[in-house]
Amino acid sequence: MIDSTLYTIGTALMHAKDAAVEVEVLVDGHWVGGAIRAVDGHGLVLAAGVDEHAVVRMADISAVRVLREAP
Repeated sequence: MIDSTLYTIGTALMHAKDAAVEVEVLVDGHWVGGAIRAVDGHGLVLAAGVDEHAVVRMADISAVRVLREAP
């Protein structure tokens, strides 16, 4: 039996959020990183440090790095 899972950027972000793991996302050739504070089908909120956060449109993310071992 073949086990098939569609592992998307959104799936990776949701797993990272649930595990409280930091990520980096590639947006227009630049890596933006931090802890995921919120994610939905439209956007992502990344907290970088105490006084800074970024809001990124999901449609603009071309890759994600999850800073932990692969599943």
